[in-house]
Amino acid sequence: MTNIYESQCLGCPYMKKDAREPDIPLAMENNSSDVLLIFQAPGEIEWSKKIPICSDSNNSAAARIRNSLNRIGKTRQDFNITNATQCYPGKSLNGRDAKPVKSARNKCANLLKNNIESSSFRKFIVFGSLAKESIEFLGFKNDNRFIFLLHPSGGLSNEKLDLSLSAL
Repeated sequence: MTNIYESQCLGCPYMKKDAREPDIPLAMENNSSDVLLIFQAPGEIEWSKKIPICSDSNNSAAARIRNSLNRIGKTRQDFNITNATQCYPGKSLNGRDAKPVKSARNKCANLLKNNIESSSFRKFIVFGSLAKESIEFLGFKNDNRFIFLLHPSGGLSNEKLDLSLSAL
């Protein structure tokens, strides 16, 4: 593991204890934007490709975002993209991607804070209650640059998604 992550990831429940070379957390996709999209955690596809919100599955959050961007005439390059939890949390009992546990979210807090402070972002769109909890944990609860939305695969309407992404 590289030195930048050693102290951040030590003791995280998602770090493989027996791996010769542990996985490196998923980095922020930097497209030199002044808007940062913050998702809950990488899915299995995102984790394997090391690219946030990139799944080709029609039922994924990535598909919802892609479809919205197509409807409003934008691309992912119009945004920087990151996750509140930087590593893949595995599968849940129902076979879907598991929700990241609080201890992992807290371990990733400084990585998320570094992403937030890495540029002079004008706006942040935060997707899902667990990502919102991470933002609040960092002390940004009342910062008016943050827009909090439901998770793309958890009840967020196309209208609200499109409006939020196009208004920036």
